[in-house]
Amino acid sequence: GRVDAWNGMTVIGSKVCMAGVGGHSDWAGNEGYSCDLMDAAPAWQMLGTPTANASIQTNVTHYLDGRPTASHTYYGLYGDVARNKIFRIGVGSAWGDGNFQARNVDAFSLTSNDWDAALTWPSVPENLIYGKAQAQHPETGDIYVCGNTRLWRFNLHTGTWTQLALIPNDGSATYYRASVVDPLRNRLVVLGNAYATPAGILIYDLATDTWSTGTLTGSEASNAAAQSGQGGHYNAQTDKYLVFHGGESVIEIDPDTLVATALATTGGGSMPVTVNGVFQKCVFVPDLMGYA
Repeated sequence: GRVDAWNGMTVIGSKVCMAGVGGHSDWAGNEGYSCDLMDAAPAWQMLGTPTANASIQTNVTHYLDGRPTASHTYYGLYGDVARNKIFRIGVGSAWGDGNFQARNVDAFSLTSNDWDAALTWPSVPENLIYGKAQAQHPETGDIYVCGNTRLWRFNLHTGTWTQLALIPNDGSATYYRASVVDPLRNRLVVLGNAYATPAGILIYDLATDTWSTGTLTGSEASNAAAQSGQGGHYNAQTDKYLVFHGGESVIEIDPDTLVATALATTGGGSMPVTVNGVFQKCVFVPDLMGYA
């Protein structure tokens, strides 16, 4: 209920972390978890304790004790290394009937093992429908969020939102689509476009605040762009976009030619099949220079 249910994870240093995951009828707890992959014997730790049952309510942004509801997180969990916090952007599908979504931003501290007070951080300025593309800039930490109509940028340093350009067609073009921020080319790439299936993508130029469209080619083009709930990463080591779709091959996309091919791997194993999409279940761990 905390992992399988359309949820994800984030990374701070060598720790894989999550907080406030669950939602709908899967899990009501809002505790945190971490697993330090640099430990000799990595193991999951529960951080803090969940809100007491007597204070838990359904279809709300925060329980009676002021802590946030559990929620499906989709693409909405991000690490803030400077503050040692996990940010959750939006309430995707709150604990309850599954139809309650909200714009709230909440942060869980790995120092205090508890949540910041409700409304400490400003909500997403535009209404959200769960599961749209979100991505974090690997160098600045800024978080780019696709809303119902346009793109928004959350500055982690100042805790403020900036309104950006309207999304071609509308935000539903990015629904359940993985995305990456490419710092070399200064752009956000949504690896799919619901209005241009099976191989269409969307490209946002960070410098000019403009969108354009593109089309993947190659043997894995449709697998990369047409499937929903995938995980996407920009790999600075190889200057390629990687798409993880769980239990299948890892897809590699050339940023310049937009050719998508299966990444050749060794070791004889394959990724475990994920339940209810990959989303942020696959994360990059900088301290290990690899993906978990």
